[in-house]
Amino acid sequence: MVATGNHEANYIGQPFRPSWSNYGSDSQGECNVPYEARFLMPKTGQGNNWWSIERGPMHLIVLSTEHDFTTSSPQWNWLLQDLRSVDRVKTPWIVIAGHRPMYIALPEDNKNTIMSHHIRSHLEPLMEKYKVDVGLWGHVHSYERTRPVLQGHCVGNYTDPKGPVHFVIGMGGMEAPQNEARSSPEWSTFQSGGYGYTNIRVSRDSFELEYWTDGGSSLRDSITLQKKAE
Repeated sequence: MVATGNHEANYIGQPFRPSWSNYGSDSQGECNVPYEARFLMPKTGQGNNWWSIERGPMHLIVLSTEHDFTTSSPQWNWLLQDLRSVDRVKTPWIVIAGHRPMYIALPEDNKNTIMSHHIRSHLEPLMEKYKVDVGLWGHVHSYERTRPVLQGHCVGNYTDPKGPVHFVIGMGGMEAPQNEARSSPEWSTFQSGGYGYTNIRVSRDSFELEYWTDGGSSLRDSITLQKKAE
């Protein structure tokens, strides 16, 4: 399962490049072409850029933060229709994943923070309306877990969440984990700069995520979200 990011898709002159974005030329001329040719994701959206799949009790949606995600764009309209189509009896958990994070505890003037606010302003209303449970993000080469959060405010708790819980899981990146100056908003509950990976287990009643480091010998974080019958 793959999601496109800046090193696959960003180039000078790409069609979606708003003034508030921090898109560069990180694809080094690849322009998303090798990414599209090498991988084959479910044909439920637009190629490998945005798509969805069901696995057990989970409906997984993968978005592109490198293509237009703003309100009423083709990707936004597809996401709306996909969320509308989810059968919560069959797949009670909805997980959305993408490259650039929607929530990241960095200073307000950090380019990743600025970008996150714009991603949030366009996508979070849909996530709230259709009760998305989890967000999985990368780009920043570290690990972070939020509390259940909407519009920058904590809502509920892990046993009775009233909004999505977001995870930044970029700690397997190409370079040393980033040790940027961090902030401490109320919604950020765990941050770590160590290399690692995650294990995820999903049942009808629970979503469990573990963060392991040191080659799998150290469990650094573990959280279980509970799904209450509606």
